Amino acid sequence: MEYAHEYSKKEKAVRILAGVFVGSVIYFLHTIWLIPIINDVVSRPHCFEWLGFNLADYFWYLVMVGVPLFAFTMSWILIP
Repeated sequence: MEYAHEYSKKEKAVRILAGVFVGSVIYFLHTIWLIPIINDVVSRPHCFEWLGFNLADYFWYLVMVGVPLFAFTMSWILIP
C-alpha cells in the first residue's frame, strides 16, 4: 500500500502564508468597508431608491436571500 506524498516544509509554509494573507485581506476589507456600511444603514434610514428598491430593503434582501443562496449553491457544487 502506497501513501500520498507529503508536502515539503517550504510548500507547507507557502500554503499557510497564503491562507493567512487571504484571511487578513478579508478581515481588513470587512473592518474597513463592510462594517461602516452596516453601521450607516443602522444609524439612519435610507429613503433613496436604486433599481426600484429601497436601499435598506436591497441590503436585507442581499443578506437574507443572497448569502444563504450563495452558500447553498457553493455547497451544492463543492460537496460532490
